Amino acid sequence: MEVVVVVVVVVVVVVVVVVVVVVVAVAVAVAVTAVAVALAVATAAAQAAAIAVQATPARLTVTVEATD
Repeated sequence: MEVVVVVVVVVVVVVVVVVVVVVVAVAVAVAVTAVAVALAVATAAAQAAAIAVQATPARLTVTVEATD
């Protein structure tokens, strides 16, 4: 009877450890994916901003007023 209890306890502990490891691995994978997506979005935004700056011609406006 004691052997059965010990085996059950060991199995439960192993299952709990495996579940915790899987949950942590999934959380890390989600965090890494979120960081990768954020970097990709930031890079795309920076590229779009650079293209917009290049596409906008620099203009110098001079106003001349006649005085009497």
